[in-house]
Amino acid sequence: MKCSIIAALPLGIVGLGIALIAPMQPAIAFGGAGGLGECTTFETCTAVAFSSTNALTQYTFSSVGDGYPIPPSYGPGVTPFSYLNNQQTTSPVIAGAPPCLNPPCAVDSFHSVATARAQSDFAVNRASADTSVGASGTDDNSPVAIDDTATVQILTVAGANSVWRDVWTFDTSGHFSATITLDGHSSTETTNGTFPDTYDYSVSSTLGEWFYDLDVWDVTNLSVSEDFETGGPTLVARLRDRTGASNEQRPSFESALALDFDFAPGVSYVVIAQLGVQSRNGREIDLYDTAQLTDVAVSNGAELSALSGHDYLVTVPEPGQGALILVGLAVMATQARFRGLRRP
Repeated sequence: MKCSIIAALPLGIVGLGIALIAPMQPAIAFGGAGGLGECTTFETCTAVAFSSTNALTQYTFSSVGDGYPIPPSYGPGVTPFSYLNNQQTTSPVIAGAPPCLNPPCAVDSFHSVATARAQSDFAVNRASADTSVGASGTDDNSPVAIDDTATVQILTVAGANSVWRDVWTFDTSGHFSATITLDGHSSTETTNGTFPDTYDYSVSSTLGEWFYDLDVWDVTNLSVSEDFETGGPTLVARLRDRTGASNEQRPSFESALALDFDFAPGVSYVVIAQLGVQSRNGREIDLYDTAQLTDVAVSNGAELSALSGHDYLVTVPEPGQGALILVGLAVMATQARFRGLRRP
């Protein structure tokens, strides 16, 4: 069985229409076409970090009069400028759609941009999407000619996905706990597009959405479940945080998700985390410095081995131990100071 995450990363662009980003489904995360960290079976998935970004600026000129001058690099009908960037890497991945692919553009042309960033590493997801304003209206070049008007619609879209997958094993039974912290902000711009003075327009509705998913699967003990009705990995932990059907309009947001599950030796646990954002028509969604797996702890002195080689464990003083260390350092400093005063 071949499996890949790439099939589950929606690009947000379907033809000339726009599809909102959506989290991957469990079956797609382990199966489907593509070449992102292939799995020969459920039990043998590879560790991989993958980022996907897309950006689109779309200009539609309709009802174009015979005397209307189409700006350079545009044409009657729909003129989309888009850029996709999908990479299996831990480096930043950026997609930007410029307003004009063949400069120089006319000074009085229509300028809107869309930019998306994503970066994936084991235990960390980063993603942001920023767009210029979208608009709809009439461009009137009077008195150049009798029929010198055109209906102009402008659409901007940016989307980013950050995904990592790893395989964990433990040398004994115990309990795993960790915290995933998410924080970000959303803003709306209504004047960050550059349009001709002859363009009488209204600003299009903005949209911003994001989601974060993390699943932990036992791929050694397969079972029939709601996720895999014909048999597949057994879900042992699942976290969800997202805007849902509502439009993200909070200036800032933050949350802390608790990841907890019991583990057993001789079992392979596939961990899949995905962060996705999308903005449209002047919206910015920024979760680039967020979605980090922190405060990792395992009980019974168990050793966590990761297929990626990443060290998820962070040594933190036990409760009360940090205070004792500070007291000890203070005592040592005081004794040293007194010894210095006693010296002739």
